[in-house]
Amino acid sequence: MMMITIRRRRRRRKNNNNNNNNNNNNNNNNKNNKSKKKKKKKKKKKKKKKKIQKKREKSRKDILIL
Repeated sequence: MMMITIRRRRRRRKNNNNNNNNNNNNNNNNKNNKSKKKKKKKKKKKKKKKKIQKKREKSRKDILIL
């Protein structure tokens, strides 16, 4: 009887470890993706800022002309 319980415990631990490993891998992948997404967002923000700046300059010029 004792042997069976020990075996069960070991199996559970093994499963847990596997799960953990998988989770870790997934997390790492997500982290990589996150950084890529962040970079993309930054680029978009920069573009938006530039657009807004151009608009502002244009409006200033218009005001000056008036």
